[in-house]
Amino acid sequence: MTDHIVLEEFFQGVLDCHGVVVRRNGDIRHRFSAVLTAEWQTDAVEMLRGRLHEKYTYASGHVYERLWRLTKENENGYIATADDVDGLATITIRGFEVIRMYQLKIPIRTKHLTVDVEDMMWLTPGGVLVGKAVIRKMGVRIGELVTATVPRK
Repeated sequence: MTDHIVLEEFFQGVLDCHGVVVRRNGDIRHRFSAVLTAEWQTDAVEMLRGRLHEKYTYASGHVYERLWRLTKENENGYIATADDVDGLATITIRGFEVIRMYQLKIPIRTKHLTVDVEDMMWLTPGGVLVGKAVIRKMGVRIGELVTATVPRK
């Protein structure tokens, strides 16, 4: 496959995402669908900036929303922030592969657990972005997130 994903072209407009959260023992913890809405603009200093709003609806009925704020640094690199992300997320493009690394703050009761997320996504020839995020705490894999994302037609 020689496809090259351009983040601001794939993540434009409305997209649909479906996935599961898998515990380290292989059991499914959550199933969800999400609607993603993305837009990009060039600012006054010629930096390309994007906003990606994610609205997750879990099988339990619980709804969770996140807003990513993205900045394109170069042809193959982006940085991003979100309210539940500790620090900056880095996004690297390698052909049809997207690699996103960040620390996520997961709410647990009245506290937050900060975990490391290594999120790998691959663009298929059919235009579906398939993802697998490995979630670790202190270097130990505690779970995975498996997704499929497609632009809404």
